[in-house]
Amino acid sequence: MGYLLVLGIAQAIFFVLVLIFGKRSSLPSRILISWMLIIAANLFGVLLAVNGFFRSNPNLFGYDTTLVFLHGPMLYLYVVTSIASNPKLKWEHLIHFIPYVFFTCYLIYFLKIENRDAGYQEIRQLLYDPNTTLLILEVCIHALFIIYIIASNVALKIFQKKLPASYSFTEGIDFKWLQKVMYALLSISAIILVSMLLSDVLGVFSLEFKGLIFYGSMALLPFYLFFHAINRKMVYPSEHQVVTQKYKNSTLTQTDVVKIQDRLETIMTMEKPFLDGQLSISKLASMLNIHQKELSQVINERYQTNFFHFVNGYRVAEVEKKIANPAYQNFSLLGIAFDSGFNTKSAFSKAFKRVNGITPSEFKKRNQ
Repeated sequence: MGYLLVLGIAQAIFFVLVLIFGKRSSLPSRILISWMLIIAANLFGVLLAVNGFFRSNPNLFGYDTTLVFLHGPMLYLYVVTSIASNPKLKWEHLIHFIPYVFFTCYLIYFLKIENRDAGYQEIRQLLYDPNTTLLILEVCIHALFIIYIIASNVALKIFQKKLPASYSFTEGIDFKWLQKVMYALLSISAIILVSMLLSDVLGVFSLEFKGLIFYGSMALLPFYLFFHAINRKMVYPSEHQVVTQKYKNSTLTQTDVVKIQDRLETIMTMEKPFLDGQLSISKLASMLNIHQKELSQVINERYQTNFFHFVNGYRVAEVEKKIANPAYQNFSLLGIAFDSGFNTKSAFSKAFKRVNGITPSEFKKRNQ
């Protein structure tokens, strides 16, 4: 287990360094850095225990255990700031850290005042040997973590439903990778809860085996997060926001709507902003010098669709033109799609079939 803990600590620190030197100064990245450091500290405390450090330093034993109360809040704060268009930490977010502060203070009181003369074995027995109080505490820890996972997933699903109204792409920004991480965490938490019951109530598992499941899973978490986050390049909505001030608080008349529609169609035809694979409604609104809410209103009212389908409609039309253009005969369909603003094959295929009712390859055969 010692090697697994060392690898988990090393991966967490490596992840932190990648985020720091990758110049990701956004709030979600800073929260992720803090979470990785907490995981590294938690694992380091377990590593010290495994190597017998606390046998000669019993006065330091146990203080890393309350760090588990921070994993749920850190996950939740990372999710809500990642999906926010203007991420900020608020004073009310401090509420999430109350369990950690409370149990840390209680642990200090318990070990320093109630059991000030206890040695290593006595402290270990107090903290880890199966008893009703300890079982209730452990169940509360993991139940709380599961609640945070569920709350984070609900927030993410609400965000995903709103995406098409503001973005012409979903790749990376839909946080499907983070959803997979949360499903994995939910499964691990369920396994840990079952192992606790089998260990502390039925005595099927030993204390060491229960610890291996818990801290082994925690040691693997930095690897899992790193793999998914880095491969998806962590795109945050706040990085695609452009603040526009003109008309910010105005109420559009029907005449205004028609004028904006005319300007919108001119820009889409002449400047082709849809070729930008990461075009957002705020970027396009900035080009029109209007607020994104006004642009959303125009698209919804005049085209009876959302921003996502509106932009992809132009991209599909661009693909159709290029398929018919002899200059693009040597291009693959995917190459044409990428050249027209699409980011992935799946997004291209879905959008094309939605507009034409047939696949791109079928369309190409019919038009050759």
